[in-house]
Amino acid sequence: MEEQLQGLGLDYKRVPAVDGRKLSQGILDAIHDKDAEQRYWRSREFDLRKYPPFHELSRAEIACVLSHRQIYQEIVENNIDTVLVLEDDVYLSEQIGELLRLSHLFPHGWDIVELGCCARKTFLKKIKTPQAISGFGELKKAVGMREVIGSYGYIVNFKSANKLLDSTKVIYKTIDLYIGDHKIFNVYVFEPQLVLHNNLFDTTIQTEKDLQKKSKEKAEYHIWETYFPWFSNFPRLLGWMVKFRLMRAIMKLKISISYRIAKLMFFTRQAFTSRGQ
Repeated sequence: MEEQLQGLGLDYKRVPAVDGRKLSQGILDAIHDKDAEQRYWRSREFDLRKYPPFHELSRAEIACVLSHRQIYQEIVENNIDTVLVLEDDVYLSEQIGELLRLSHLFPHGWDIVELGCCARKTFLKKIKTPQAISGFGELKKAVGMREVIGSYGYIVNFKSANKLLDSTKVIYKTIDLYIGDHKIFNVYVFEPQLVLHNNLFDTTIQTEKDLQKKSKEKAEYHIWETYFPWFSNFPRLLGWMVKFRLMRAIMKLKISISYRIAKLMFFTRQAFTSRGQ
């Protein structure tokens, strides 16, 4: 990473990450808002993506938010205008330095410009990109219902650093869901991406997620074995169902259908009530 930054002629500072394993339970209880976390994930129960209805934050994910807060705090304390924030396991495009020099041409009122993320589930609205920038890409505004997820690299300014500090005083979701929340921030996505994630490096969060995945697979295997013991006669089929977590998918589908039925009944009742009046 340092070789890449030096090669691009960018000034940089490496910020030591917070180690989630060293956080005391007292600190975790003070900053981790589990009630807000449940309310947030309950609002996404109809979303059948990779997240379960209740995604409990791990120590590593909480520590990641605290690590980013250190950066925002430094931006505010030193009155820094614009900063590029990067994960330590990414590849950088040679054009990233040029984009930083043209940050004064970003749309009025911008808060965050995502240079490396996963915006496939987010609707991106085309805007008029300044000619100096359009030579190597375009800016799109994030809109719609879902946040931009997976922020590997992004540009943040003094104003948005202040807002991020305020938003993360208590923690109930992962850092990328704060950064990519276009309902609070004016979030833009640069395409093509100038920051690519390098999956060759292991991170603490990824290692912890792998352990969680194995634990969930073990729990799902136990469910099949307990309620459908005859499946043990078909180990390859059972292994396939556990691998793809079929039981979890069925439960999520049930939640989704229940949510939609409840929503339909609510609006139908509202319609009949208004007619009666």
